[in-house]
Amino acid sequence: MHSSHHCFVVSIANRKVIRVLGKLEILELDENSGGHYMMAHNEIDLDRIVLTVVEAAGDAVDEQALIGRVPWDSP
Repeated sequence: MHSSHHCFVVSIANRKVIRVLGKLEILELDENSGGHYMMAHNEIDLDRIVLTVVEAAGDAVDEQALIGRVPWDSP
């Protein structure tokens, strides 16, 4: 069980990530629902960004562990 402080920090991090991805024009705002969505060409851009971060981190990041955690890859 996580403390409420943990949940608050995760919420802030999520908002910041969404804001940055919006500025990079990877996420787009759905005017009807108020949510965000990602087009296929934007997913390619995001994959390129992730690869750059993983390569920069080197051995400090287990790439397979990251790939296994991506929620939209699940069947």
